[in-house]
Amino acid sequence: MSKNTLQFLEKDNKELAKLSEDIEKVFYSDSNSAVIKSRLFAEKLMLDVIAKEKNLEYLRQFPQDQRIRLLNKEGYINDEIARCFNNIRIIGNKAVHEGTHNDIEYAAKVHKNMYKLAAWYIETYGHDYNVRIPEYTPPEFIKEEVVDKKYLDEKLERKFKMYEQYLKKLNIEQNSIQRGNLKTKEERDTEEAAMKV
Repeated sequence: MSKNTLQFLEKDNKELAKLSEDIEKVFYSDSNSAVIKSRLFAEKLMLDVIAKEKNLEYLRQFPQDQRIRLLNKEGYINDEIARCFNNIRIIGNKAVHEGTHNDIEYAAKVHKNMYKLAAWYIETYGHDYNVRIPEYTPPEFIKEEVVDKKYLDEKLERKFKMYEQYLKKLNIEQNSIQRGNLKTKEERDTEEAAMKV
């Protein structure tokens, strides 16, 4: 299993850590999903910030772009963090609504912004002051296992033959039992006597 780049979130926000892990799993194979889930990541992080700053609960009613603008204006987030939130929001919206901005290049831009947001979040709201935030690294490429079709076909064929033999054996036993029930009492007695000898 690959290492999650944002695993340092685990102690302070398991949900964000899990979401970032899910994003990294599909980062190379489904960049569109990675971009869309990144937008969700930024929104959940924003809502957690609002929850931690008790006097900001009123911001829940606003869309993400207004939240970003208001938090930046009030000094809760600086221009760089506001830009990270906006980059994720804009690229994510284009991926969802226009079907564009969903290739690996955009996924990489969004992921780097996620990292900056996560680092800021831990530095600002984290409980463990000794947590070490690693340098940014892109998600690991997860090589999918290549399945040997010929090997699987041969294995299935062997299993099929084994089950076929088992069914023949069951059929023979069932026929034998049925024939045994059709024998006369005299034939059964003769067979039983022969077995005793």
